[in-house]
Amino acid sequence: MRGPDQPLDDGGPLAHAFSVTPVSVSLLLIVLAVAGGAVLALWWTSGRDARVPRRPAYHPISEEPSGEVCFVPPDGVRPGQLGTVVDESADVVDIVATVLDLAVRGHVVIEELPRPSPYRRPDWVIRRTPESGEGDLAPYERVLLALLLGGPGDDRHIRRDNGTRSVAVSALAGRFADGLRQMQEQLYADVHAKGWFRQRPDAVRSPWTTAGGVLSLVGLVATVGLGYAGLGLVGLGVVLAGGILAWGGVVAPARTARGSALLSQLHDLRGYLELAPGSELPDTSRAELVARILPYALVFGLLDRWARIFAASGRPGDPDAGLQWYDPPQMWHRIDVPDSLDAFVTTLSGAISTSRRLRL
Repeated sequence: MRGPDQPLDDGGPLAHAFSVTPVSVSLLLIVLAVAGGAVLALWWTSGRDARVPRRPAYHPISEEPSGEVCFVPPDGVRPGQLGTVVDESADVVDIVATVLDLAVRGHVVIEELPRPSPYRRPDWVIRRTPESGEGDLAPYERVLLALLLGGPGDDRHIRRDNGTRSVAVSALAGRFADGLRQMQEQLYADVHAKGWFRQRPDAVRSPWTTAGGVLSLVGLVATVGLGYAGLGLVGLGVVLAGGILAWGGVVAPARTARGSALLSQLHDLRGYLELAPGSELPDTSRAELVARILPYALVFGLLDRWARIFAASGRPGDPDAGLQWYDPPQMWHRIDVPDSLDAFVTTLSGAISTSRRLRL
């Protein structure tokens, strides 16, 4: 037993590893200041977007000399590109918006299958339209069509109807996961090739993230070593510095002057999509114009609003106006567009992002 005059156990050599002393706190602040300054310097010299002069507000609806009213995306940007330009990241929603855009442009048809039971989940078939050409397809869109509908020798989950390739959305779960990274790489390459970024966003972000991870690992090792000298806080500072460096990669991709101008116009486009009632569009082409807007609204999180506008945009004597890209089941009505699109987007997003299933 411990006698009354014996000192208590001090807990071992690391009991005071994180002692708060003037020296440890000063060194911690120095490490964080150096890390923050380095990130700020890198961003200032190579990570800032190019500045552009202020331009007149952009409006996406224009009237051609022929009198035709058109929806004109800024700088010809497409929905998948739009999302990548705005947040510098190629996400699942950008891919789903691309599928919807390909349908609206006539390259595929989205067919909603009838439910065998009210308790079964809905399903859709994405069907290639044989009469559509490929002249206006971007490289990333061609890759997406190949991933969805396969190519020569790839007939898994693909069915042919009169020579037309199609795939059920439910069959994509686990099958498309390998293509997600490929699609992201294609989108990064595309926004760089368009001249909107100085370098591919992922190519800029990856070194920062890697360096930050390595620095954090070094900090963990240093924390243990410095802990014996009571300077464990300094090691934790190195860990935090690595986190700061990795975070810097998020803001590192720099837009060109063209990309900065596009970003400004995209803010105007979002403002239009948030506030425009749709009634300002001509009755004779409102359904087609709103259909073109739907994929862009999806990226901005405004799909439900514009789906409701689309549902109300039918013309007398033409209840299917603007719906050539969507093949609904029987007993379906135009008013069901918002619910159908919401379910389609949710189901396709889940199928794309689902990890590949284990095969025995």
